[in-house]
Amino acid sequence: MAGVAKLFNGHIYNKLNEEVDLDAKDLKSKIIGLYFSAHWCPPCRNFTPKLVAFYQQYAQAKNFEIIFLSSDSDEQSFYNYYHEMPWLRLDYREREKKQELEYKYGVNGIPMLVLLDGKSGNIISTDARQQLEFQDPHGENFPWGDVENRCLNTSDTKCFTQQFPTHFEDLSHEIIYEIFEYLDTFDIYDAFFNLNIRFRKLFTHSNLPIKLQISSISKSDLEYYSANIILVYLHRITSLYITNSLSYDLNISPLNILTKYNRLETLILEQFPKEYLDKLFQDLTSLSNLSTLIILCSERIRNTNQYLLQIFRLPVLKYCKIFLASFNDAIILPFAIDEHSSIEHLVIEHGILFRNIDRLLSYFPQLRRLSLKHSFQEKEFILNQSIVLPHVTHLFLDLGQFSFDNFVYLIKNFFPKIEVLHLYAYGEEEYLNPNRWEELILSSMPSLRIFDINISSSIPSSSILLLDQFKSSFWVDRRWSFSHHGLRFGNRYSAKFYSINPYRSKTYQFGWLTNYFIEPTYANTNLNSVRHVCFYGQQSIYKSKHKFFNAKELILDRITSKNIKSHIIALQQVISLENLTKLDITSYEYSFKQLIEFLSFTHNLLTLKIRRIYQLDETDFVTLPNNELFQFVSNINTIQNLTITNLTEVKEVKLLFLLCPRIRYFIIHQRQRHATAIVRFLSSKFNDIARHLILLSICIDNGRYLESLKQLVQTKDCLQNCFLKVQNHQVYLWR
Repeated sequence: MAGVAKLFNGHIYNKLNEEVDLDAKDLKSKIIGLYFSAHWCPPCRNFTPKLVAFYQQYAQAKNFEIIFLSSDSDEQSFYNYYHEMPWLRLDYREREKKQELEYKYGVNGIPMLVLLDGKSGNIISTDARQQLEFQDPHGENFPWGDVENRCLNTSDTKCFTQQFPTHFEDLSHEIIYEIFEYLDTFDIYDAFFNLNIRFRKLFTHSNLPIKLQISSISKSDLEYYSANIILVYLHRITSLYITNSLSYDLNISPLNILTKYNRLETLILEQFPKEYLDKLFQDLTSLSNLSTLIILCSERIRNTNQYLLQIFRLPVLKYCKIFLASFNDAIILPFAIDEHSSIEHLVIEHGILFRNIDRLLSYFPQLRRLSLKHSFQEKEFILNQSIVLPHVTHLFLDLGQFSFDNFVYLIKNFFPKIEVLHLYAYGEEEYLNPNRWEELILSSMPSLRIFDINISSSIPSSSILLLDQFKSSFWVDRRWSFSHHGLRFGNRYSAKFYSINPYRSKTYQFGWLTNYFIEPTYANTNLNSVRHVCFYGQQSIYKSKHKFFNAKELILDRITSKNIKSHIIALQQVISLENLTKLDITSYEYSFKQLIEFLSFTHNLLTLKIRRIYQLDETDFVTLPNNELFQFVSNINTIQNLTITNLTEVKEVKLLFLLCPRIRYFIIHQRQRHATAIVRFLSSKFNDIARHLILLSICIDNGRYLESLKQLVQTKDCLQNCFLKVQNHQVYLWR
């Protein structure tokens, strides 16, 4: 065995799936082309038909044969692509052989066609693709050999690779690994694994920690990544972040093998279903390196405490953030006895009863930062113990109907070393008493350097002057300043009082009514930290005195499309429309045509929420897609997530996808009797306007409609690989 036959040592098949002997006389006399290609590669899909045409016309006359070496991501994709080709193939399972030949012939990118002498195995040409596609499409100079010093007849590929250097390829391994640190592992794999042999080895032959994020991903991509990354590199995974709630239900869910992640340090699970909690907490005990844990459960559970206690016992946990809302908030947590948690930063997103706060904190002697949200108290209930936490310096409290006296008790008996306080509270007007705050800060928070409060309370109108005492020398000397605004109802003032130096909140809501009151310093507030803005009421846009040029999300609440041009002009004075990535329009009376005009200014929008398609007649559904502005918006917008409350006809779905052709997530909230028709329409457009769609979510109330939808999914070929889930009348179809 010699020549090309020796390179492969078998494993070559023809179109009839018969093994071919490359050592046979008729093949040894041929020129053999090694075609490195893949279906996922656009240049490959462009070049392959040209190569097929050339092969069919000249293969016999010019005495050559081609062998396909696939870089496809899976065997099914390989066979689908090979179906278009008339020549031989290397068995897809011979992955190591393909990689060996890529390295041998300096394959730095695909498609690449290498021509070899069948008898000797010597290289004739390594740029056959360039010659055929760009310089000699009729093969007049085939096989394009004997060009001066191409390094053709040697296995040393250094000369070849040095001919085509790029700036990125000149970087050292160390710098490339540093770049990898900023990228998601799936993106690294997609971008570099099939680029060339060097980058493949950088990925496969290193101990680089792998950080996985499973969020906006299709089911088929998850299946691919599971087979090619997760299962192959389990020993390197240090971080797992899952936000896709449907992925938990699959057999290939990364959580099904959680105990095998020996190096896992960070685990983040959002929208986590309650039915998997027991299994999750059982597996957590095997993760000896877990230092960061985030669990945000999507449903209420029976008993939060049993899971809290298991978290507290994890041996090296330092950061923990949890949302585990319970049906029964009255269950009492036991005090810690001879067991203490290693947690230093604790965030609890679900409500905590006042009676449980001291019991909860008894587990955390090493705590340094604490965040409690939606905490509330019961009437006539006091804490049992004072538990001093001397290491806590940062405290975030979101208190609902929590008396100021109990807040004072918490500070004095639990947190003597507070340096940073973020407080959200509503209800009791004592929170707006400057004298009580001065007394508390001087006596119990002497180290306080950042005082950030946001208080909502109703006070007598006569007490507005009392708020001016927050401008005394006590506050000025500490460089803490405040502002307030609100509504006057008779002799009451419904106030929002907040810190403005600096203003730290990322959310800002502004409404306007005739009885609205604005404190004079309000207009001078620096709101650079704001990322989410909500305007409430038709006049609010015009009355705002602030600029929110760093904002990314905008809510227009109870604002119609009337006078849309003046609205857009007013908005451009206070917010950068081009910076927006999320837009939520809550009005049911926002004209669809005016929405299109609005979208022409929001080029970077990723998420759009609307209530319905409003003010269109029958002819609009035909003529509107041909409108110049409609086509402009369709071409430039980047909307991937679209949520609509109410849809009445399938033609509305078509209009939305024509306007937003890059939709990946499509959610319909109001219960639908047209669900089957919508799915049938979208599935027929998977290769057209709905080609990017990953997830469809529709609310269905009637069991008959649901059965009809299930039957469609089971019988329609393009839907059979989709994952269907029904939860609380909401149907999810994930592909």
